Amino acid sequence: MDYLQLDIRGLEGERNTLEGLLARHGIYVFEEVSTRALDEIRKSDISWDYLGEDLVATDEEHFILRIYYTEDVAEDYKPLLEDLAGKFELKKTVIPEADWANSWKEAFSPIAVNEKITVVPSWEDYSPREGETVLIMDPGMAFGSGTHNTTLLCMERLAEVVRAEDVVYDIGTGSGILGILAALLGAREVRGVDIDPLSITSARDNAERNGVSHIFTAAKGDLMRELPPGAHVVVSNLFAELIVSMLEDLDRVLLPGGTFIASGILTEKEAMVVEGLKSLGFEDITSESRGDWSVVQGVKP
Repeated sequence: MDYLQLDIRGLEGERNTLEGLLARHGIYVFEEVSTRALDEIRKSDISWDYLGEDLVATDEEHFILRIYYTEDVAEDYKPLLEDLAGKFELKKTVIPEADWANSWKEAFSPIAVNEKITVVPSWEDYSPREGETVLIMDPGMAFGSGTHNTTLLCMERLAEVVRAEDVVYDIGTGSGILGILAALLGAREVRGVDIDPLSITSARDNAERNGVSHIFTAAKGDLMRELPPGAHVVVSNLFAELIVSMLEDLDRVLLPGGTFIASGILTEKEAMVVEGLKSLGFEDITSESRGDWSVVQGVKP
């Protein structure tokens, strides 16, 4: 099946407007093409083998947010296209399925999260070191390959807090990378939730690939609204506004003494999330920034 690539181009000052519009249509993750993204990559400690030509050639005044979907769900995206028409410059490209698979293989190579955790693309021949935790990932159409600072920040925090027998909720699971890591770290049960059916398929496939499908389950859902209480750890890699909007449900599902890890937060909006956690009485609230992005962590009393 062929894929559709939708490029949405706007001026830098319109970024928040566009991200808000996408969120109203249930789209929380996307590919970014901008000088800001390029600067973030260049400042990163990650060694990149490949950068797309469009990223390198982008100008400072504009940015592109890029989303993908398959032809069979194109009707579902018509309301979004109608909202975007006349407000942003749109470009739609058909990508044959085989070309998509090859483009992912060009763009990703093994990435060390820390000394003990490495993310490896499913097509790479990789020999793990003794005691090393290896996540075998095939991002496909879903967000989350381990390369973005927000994903890395969450993974590093998960490695510090997940304990054997924990129950972990992964909100906005995408490719399943965070939930699968929690399962590999010893969690007893991991529930991944995403609004995008393509993400659910990708997450389930990646769980099977890593031998944790008996621990990690992925289902379509609206953030934490349908999840029961009982989580020791909740992790979410979403926008600050979405994170704040679900804090009431977080307080309901997270056990006393449980840990919340949130990234996908622009550093300029970090205080919004910190204040939200403080209003619920969360303790031991810490934050860390990398590039333009922050991770916030807190413990429920």
